[in-house]
Amino acid sequence: MLGLALTSLYMDMKPLLLNGIIGLAVLIFFCFVIYVGENTIAIIAYYVVIWLTLLGQSTIGRRMLKNMGASMQE
Repeated sequence: MLGLALTSLYMDMKPLLLNGIIGLAVLIFFCFVIYVGENTIAIIAYYVVIWLTLLGQSTIGRRMLKNMGASMQE
């Protein structure tokens, strides 16, 4: 989760997607190997919701920066 938050600061979609996929794979591995019997679906759903929120924030932030750059040139 910390990696997702740090990569979302740069507002670049590709590293955020890569970090999210790697984090999800590691989370699934640990949930099914170490935390057997826990509510893994809720943990994975929480991770995916936060990941999608950060992707949306990255998209909105990128669009705002582009619009701000265009308005500064006018």
